[in-house]
Amino acid sequence: MEISRLTIDVEKKLNNLSEEERYGILQLYYANNQSGYYFPNDLVAFYPQMKEQKASKEIVCNISETIISKGSCYINYRPILENLNTHEVYVLKRTIKCLPYYSDILPVNIRGLEHLNDMIINTSIDSCDLNLECLRHYGEIKLLKLKRKGRSNYENSNRK
Repeated sequence: MEISRLTIDVEKKLNNLSEEERYGILQLYYANNQSGYYFPNDLVAFYPQMKEQKASKEIVCNISETIISKGSCYINYRPILENLNTHEVYVLKRTIKCLPYYSDILPVNIRGLEHLNDMIINTSIDSCDLNLECLRHYGEIKLLKLKRKGRSNYENSNRK
């Protein structure tokens, strides 16, 4: 069982497991969802937003630097991140646009995003044969804080 967010349903499933199984699953959950760079030691709910679109004009793939011609499909990647400790919500400051071929390498959790960011800012890290020069041109992946609070805070205020 792999979990991406602790919910009541997941908690019920976890309660039906042995203590050792529960411990292993929760360890993996914390390993994948605990930030080390953007929000040190905080848990982060990560909602990968990958939207396939057709290009209305020529654009450059941010991973391969290939030209995506008008009318061709591309992925618009801009995940939503919620710091579960502070309930603050963030998105990528700069949307990543890439060919659908690269959808498998786009991060699905905070650790993956931080690893991609590390590969971008630290050129000595092996980038699995990916050409990250286009992303490196823009510098590190920065986050933009949204004005609204996360779901958890919203739910708590409606219960009062």
